[in-house]
Amino acid sequence: MTPVKVAFYGKYKFEIFDGVYEPAEDSFLLADNLQVRYGDIVLDLGTGCGILGIVAAGKAKKVVATDISPIAVKCAKHNAKINNLADKVDVRLGNLFQPIKSSERFDLIIFNPPYLPKSPYDNDDWISKTWNGGKSGREVIDKFLEEFDNYLKYKGKVQIVQSNFSNPCLTIKKLKEKGFSVQITASKKLPFFEKLCVLTAWR
Repeated sequence: MTPVKVAFYGKYKFEIFDGVYEPAEDSFLLADNLQVRYGDIVLDLGTGCGILGIVAAGKAKKVVATDISPIAVKCAKHNAKINNLADKVDVRLGNLFQPIKSSERFDLIIFNPPYLPKSPYDNDDWISKTWNGGKSGREVIDKFLEEFDNYLKYKGKVQIVQSNFSNPCLTIKKLKEKGFSVQITASKKLPFFEKLCVLTAWR
């Protein structure tokens, strides 16, 4: 099957392999609002086609991108290559922080998680896993919140996309309990009463 082609900013180009999530409003909202500084070391969890990690690599010194799907890892590596950023984007296979060394620390961690409550129509394929956040929509988000600060530099930031369908107020509460300040740095209304937001947190 011929890959779907997506352009971003007129600067980056992406080829979306069959079985990989095609960038949509959530991807673009976070990509438009990334707080990457020149020289940062960035971690992009659940990279999919690699769009967020590749956009971050425009400023970052290095990006580590992970995904649980081997198809997505192959796709992200391909897209890093066609954007001439393969030397800056290290794509690894694994679930959340599994492929990250215990000694690695990052200036910025970015995450576009599965955040929709499980639907009876969801399959157990790779595409469904990109949006299926379990019964409450928070299964993957809560696992992330348990671990992310172990891999963040002291003055580092985390940016995560969430939907109002998976209780972003609870995410803010959990971040504050860990000693982080939190701001909603972007938001967008979607059809069917859904609203997306980008949460940015720092110590």
